[in-house]
Amino acid sequence: MRMQPGWMRIAWMGLICLGLSGSLRADQLTGQITDAMGIPIVGATVDANGGVSAVVTGPGGFFTLIASPGTYDVTITGPGNAYVPQCFPCVTIVGTVNFGVVVLQSGSLVSGTVLDDAGLPVVNANIDAFDPVSGNQIFTPNDGTNLLGNFAVILPVGSVDLLIKPPAGTLLVPLHFPGFTVTGPTQSLGNVTMPTGNLLSGTLVDAVSQAPLAGFDLNVADASTGQQLFLLNDFTDGAGHFAFVVPTGVFTFFIRPPAGDLHVAQRFPIVVNGALNLGILPVEPGVLLQGTILTPTGQPVVGADLDVEKQPGHFQLYTPHDSTDGNGAFSL
Repeated sequence: MRMQPGWMRIAWMGLICLGLSGSLRADQLTGQITDAMGIPIVGATVDANGGVSAVVTGPGGFFTLIASPGTYDVTITGPGNAYVPQCFPCVTIVGTVNFGVVVLQSGSLVSGTVLDDAGLPVVNANIDAFDPVSGNQIFTPNDGTNLLGNFAVILPVGSVDLLIKPPAGTLLVPLHFPGFTVTGPTQSLGNVTMPTGNLLSGTLVDAVSQAPLAGFDLNVADASTGQQLFLLNDFTDGAGHFAFVVPTGVFTFFIRPPAGDLHVAQRFPIVVNGALNLGILPVEPGVLLQGTILTPTGQPVVGADLDVEKQPGHFQLYTPHDSTDGNGAFSL
């Protein structure tokens, strides 16, 4: 078959691509944006990843987003700072997809400045917030601190769990504000100090086989108050290794096996006044102790606390999840 000249082949390919892209532009996502009272929001922005052009809601709060067929992360932000943004991951747009009514919660612009203990701005700290009831993370776009340590995020009015995470590779201690109350329309935290901490590290291995133990949860609590610290990267990796930053002080260190693992949980005191490597920590394999506690009439006893003591000496073992469930059952 006779070959076409190169320029003709390129031209034909260009026409085919133009034809495809033109046909793909027919796919669209439609919907309406309202507030919690059902009042349409005019001027909200609907955007998607992948080079899709953002659109703004018109009268009635309606929108039509044009996109090639595919899967997108769709974000919706209200006008100004009065509404909490939302993100909908993995939205498939093929043909015409009706997204229905999307309700944006009333929000407050929460701002502040993150400084280290020398008074210098902390750049690229990350601000995260979670619903204290469901545990779901609240979508907070552009939530990093700038060159001056400043941040500003829109959060729902009410109670949230607020986290300020230090930039990766630093020895700064993450900050946790559980039950933080958000009021509107704006709220300033002022200067927030993120102190320098210490690297706490070690390796967990099976006490018998010396095999590394992965997926174990490590917790640290203040020895005097029992208040648990907020930690980043507090699970052992595939080599049984862990490393995270903690402040200076006297603490209780907890080792908690993952669900279904039969190693024995541990706790012991530690003193941290600098970088501390706990070395290799052997964790003993154990046995599963389970049962059900009932009343004399056969009703389950809910919330009963079980303790296990090692003889001789009446040494109490650390047994997390040691209360009976709704059926009176326990598993230690």
